[in-house]
Formats: sequence, structure tokens, C-alpha cells
Amino acid sequence: FSADEKTPAFSAPLPALQLKAARGETGSVFFAVETASPFSALKITPLQLTCGKKSISAKVQKIQYADYIANDRGTLFTDILFDSFPGKKVKRQFAVWHVAVPRDAAPGVYKGKLQLQINGKQDRPIPVELRVYNFALPKFPAMRSAFSVKNGHISARFPDSRIRKQIYNTMVSRAAAFRFGPRLPGTDPRFKLDSKGKLHIDWSGFD
Repeated sequence: FSADEKTPAFSAPLPALQLKAARGETGSVFFAVETASPFSALKITPLQLTCGKKSISAKVQKIQYADYIANDRGTLFTDILFDSFPGKKVKRQFAVWHVAVPRDAAPGVYKGKLQLQINGKQDRPIPVELRVYNFALPKFPAMRSAFSVKNGHISARFPDSRIRKQIYNTMVSRAAAFRFGPRLPGTDPRFKLDSKGKLHIDWSGFD
């Protein structure tokens, strides 16, 4: 989504920004604040979430402000997050609402608001909803993240061919050791479901 791209037409209004998460999970919602005239100051503040007599503190909520960054091909992405408004004069600012759901949170639908201040003036708040599921995530994940290993990106930053090769080989060996799924080496593990619906993963080609 480019910096000057027109906002898509709304297909249907939502009563609130909606998020669903398990206990112990951090969930996020990506949204935009847009005005008819450019603004140069924006502050979004989460308030306490409530569900009957139950509540989730504003202390486990966080707002971050997205900004554009160019990759090595000159393409812009909203790929950098700041803890405060970047300060540019804009008509539209993307932001992210994060909630780290406490492990002892009671299940249910919690409702609250994000206070909105534009150019120092209070504006209408943004209603939010968080559905907390009745289960908790494991304290330690069984799976690890994936990333991209690409010689072109490494070469752009390390002109020495010997160092480039060393970095590439190190990244690929770490991928094998920790079962990361690098996108570009061209070999993926094979996945198969048996007749009982159990998933089998064959790592032999990957290794």
C-alpha cells in the first residue's frame, strides 16, 4: 500500500476494531486514521477493556505507528513501527493496536476504546473489542519463525565475497539446525496426511 494510494472503498462498517486471542497470546490489529485535511500530530491511547465485572488493563495494550521504508528495489512498504507518531504531515496514518492477553484473563468479549487526539484536539474515540478464548497458549512455542535467505540481499550489504559466502552458509546451517523454513534455497520439507488425519513431515530433502 503506497504512501499516496487512494483508500479502498468501504464494503461495510464495523462497530469496533475486533481482535481474537487466547490467554497468553499477543494479538494485533492494523488500522488507519484518515482525515480530510492533513494533520501533523496524532496520539492514540488505549483504555481499560471490560467484560462485565472483568477487566484487562491498559498496561498490557500498546499502540505503534507505521511508517514507510524502501527496500533495495525501491518499493515502499509499511514495514517500520514507531512508538510515537513519526511527525510527518499526512492525511492518513497507519497504526497497530497490540494486546498482550494475561495468562489468567477470564474468557469473554471485552470492550473498550482507543482515545484519539489529532493536532492536540480530542476526537471521537475508536471502539475496540477483544474476544478472549477459553484456553492458553503454551509458555514456550513448539515452532520457530521462518525467514528468507537470499544472496542478493546479503551481497548488497557485504561486498567481500568470502564474507558473503560465510554469512550465507551460516544462515542456511542455522535454518537446518532449528528447522526454519528459508524461502529461497529451493528445498522444502514434504508434508503428508495419513488415513487417520495425522500429519507426517519428511525432512530428508531439506537436510
